[in-house]
Order: sequence, then C-alpha cells, then structure tokens
Amino acid sequence: MTRPVSPPYVIVNDASCLIDLRKGQILHIMLSLPYRFVVPFPIRDQELLDFTDEEWQMLDAKGLETLDLPPELVTEAFSVKKLSYSLYLRISDPQFRLGNS
Repeated sequence: MTRPVSPPYVIVNDASCLIDLRKGQILHIMLSLPYRFVVPFPIRDQELLDFTDEEWQMLDAKGLETLDLPPELVTEAFSVKKLSYSLYLRISDPQFRLGNS
C-alpha cells in the first residue's frame, strides 16, 4: 500500500508577495493551487499588520499554514544561510575552479 503524496510546500518568506497578491485580489486563487502554502509566524505577526482578522480567517480556512520555528531551529536556519552565503562567495570568485578546494 502506498502512502498518498502530500503536495509540495511553498514557503512565503517575503511579505510583499502576499501583499501584491492581495492587492490584485488573487490571493484566494493562489491557495487553490496544488501546493501547501506556509508563512513563517514572524512574517505574519510583524510584517502583515494591515491584514484584517477576517482576511486571516479566510486564508487559514483556505489552507494557508503558519509555521513558528523553535529557537534552536531558527539558529540552525541562520547557520545554513551563513554557510550557503560563504559557498556562494567561493563559487563567485573568478579564481574558483571546479575540483579545487
């Protein structure tokens, strides 16, 4: 017996995305797509202050998920971000050659 495949996640980590979709009156259409949309709690709580309670209720009812990471995972996320940035800097260096460390 195979497990049903859950839709892929889309993490909305930029408030302007939700704001623009709201202005265009198509936010509800986005939520009908075959994805699981997730907004981090700090974005919802601190950057989308002009969304009304009624709008949040509609978004929640249509499946928008809010994720609040525990502090240790926030620390881990910043570590990964820092590591990926340093790797990006190495690869962007004109002296970088594949196979050279």
